[in-house]
Amino acid sequence: MTIKPTIPFASAVWRVPLLTLLLAVAVHVFAQKSIVLGNCTESLVSYQTVSKSQPSGSAIFYPASVMEAYKGNAVTQVSLALASKAAEGDVEIFLSNDIGGEPFYTQTCGALNARWNTVKLTTPYTIDGSALYIGYRIKSAAMLSYASVLAAGEEWLLSGSDTWAVYDGRYSAALYATVSGNSVNTASVRLGDIYMPRYAVKGEPMLFTGNFANLGSDKISSITFELLADGSVVDEETVDGMSVAARSKGTFSLASLALPETGDYDVAVRIKHVGGVEDAVTDDNVSRTVRTVCRESFTPRKVLLEVFSTERCTECPGAHDKLNPLVDAMDDVVELDHHAGFYTDDYSIDESVALEWFYRQYNVYAPAMMLDRTNFGDGFPDEYSDGVPVISASESNLGVFHKVASMVPALYEVDAVTTYDDNTRRLRVDVSGKRLLDVGDDAANVRVFVYLKEDNIYSTSQAGASQGFTHRHTARKSLTPTWGEAVGDGAESFALSYEADIPAEWKEKDMSVVAFVAGYNADDKNDCRVYNTCQSPVCGVGSGLVSVTDGTCASCRWTVMSASGTVMAAGEGDDALARAFASMPNGVYVIKKGGNSYRCGR
Repeated sequence: MTIKPTIPFASAVWRVPLLTLLLAVAVHVFAQKSIVLGNCTESLVSYQTVSKSQPSGSAIFYPASVMEAYKGNAVTQVSLALASKAAEGDVEIFLSNDIGGEPFYTQTCGALNARWNTVKLTTPYTIDGSALYIGYRIKSAAMLSYASVLAAGEEWLLSGSDTWAVYDGRYSAALYATVSGNSVNTASVRLGDIYMPRYAVKGEPMLFTGNFANLGSDKISSITFELLADGSVVDEETVDGMSVAARSKGTFSLASLALPETGDYDVAVRIKHVGGVEDAVTDDNVSRTVRTVCRESFTPRKVLLEVFSTERCTECPGAHDKLNPLVDAMDDVVELDHHAGFYTDDYSIDESVALEWFYRQYNVYAPAMMLDRTNFGDGFPDEYSDGVPVISASESNLGVFHKVASMVPALYEVDAVTTYDDNTRRLRVDVSGKRLLDVGDDAANVRVFVYLKEDNIYSTSQAGASQGFTHRHTARKSLTPTWGEAVGDGAESFALSYEADIPAEWKEKDMSVVAFVAGYNADDKNDCRVYNTCQSPVCGVGSGLVSVTDGTCASCRWTVMSASGTVMAAGEGDDALARAFASMPNGVYVIKKGGNSYRCGR
């Protein structure tokens, strides 16, 4: 008699193999990881017009250096956004090693919707490490969808012909692919725009600030950066406390990286680790290289802030109200306001209007500003999107770019000494200076600029002001030509003198001389940076010391010199200055303090 096994017995026999099989499947499933290859976000922002009568398309390119990082894994699906619905067979996705040749993989798609669609590859492509184009062609489309840019990358466009061309627009093709596999490294960061300092003090932290794109599939909590000098790692810093989601952008500011020795170096910053692990793709982890001068110390300088504002500008009063407290708290800023940029008014001078040359052509506006006539767009392209030194006058822009500008040391020394005659209202200005650091080929184009400015001008005709408005730091007269006075081809020092009559309606007690040294290139508005600035009051002259010991120099350094330039005394603080000056013989002296110079008599 045959005895059939009971069901419990059968279950016992098969339980172990079945459990083992399920665990194996589970391990395989959970080991699968994926990452996206694509330059765009999912935010559709624009359309590219194409020829509806001919096939069109978009493609993204990845070099072998990227694809090698994912070798052995597979491209499993392609996602794309369309401007309108597409019938079955109208869209073909492709993979290729040569955008001008025949693709090695094509797949015709079924009906697709407007906006985003995901197409799974019938046969996943196993990556072999070679360069790869990922794209699609579409029949009879009037427009292709484009999205905001997550990270810049090489892209191609097919429009109105059989030939693909490099896409050079400001957006990114609404297209990406998914790479899956057991060995996918899900950490991927691409360095974006970064401000790189060109001057450094030995052992002192340098300012590096920038952004990056998290191209990986995991949130980033920390990044370790390395400082490279002439290709060698000399320092590193880890930025913790980040929370940057996958496929999004983040920012960073480095606070401790320093050069250990003096010298001139080719400096770069490189990402070492992302959350403690190595990045999948390292080629996009290194910043551009800049030449950085490192010394034991530098001479500090003043930052020139030029503001464009007129009485016809309704937005200008509000901007000034926000900027004024910031400027007042910045003891290294010299402000000069030009009544230009938005028509002109009774305070406009020709030399100020001529400075509209610094704007992007056909884009003159106010309130606007320049700091040191410098375009900081190599590190901040979004803020300097016009490609010129002029940007919007705002609290945030002044806060950021004052900090950036103040990190540049004095390349020239500049000093202005004023002598004013109360009776004739005649002003004499003696401007002198010398080169402190090499400025290279720019030495032949160095100019001196001298302006008279008046503070506290009350007006009742300011647009946008409900009551009266007080203009500050208004440029009244230029003592030099619009584009400055040349100091001589490569001259290491200079001494120039100017005279001017002060009109009776100008309040000389509220007037100052602003003098600065700058480069000038008539063919390049981004090659006119200011090397140093100073200001001196017109009425810093007197028979006593009241205007000098005014309580504003509690701890600042000062120097008293004779009229011939001999140093008579030096020290710190107004009290010490008053005691030193009181002990000197009668005569005329030059007093330097707080970055200003005064001619004082006893």
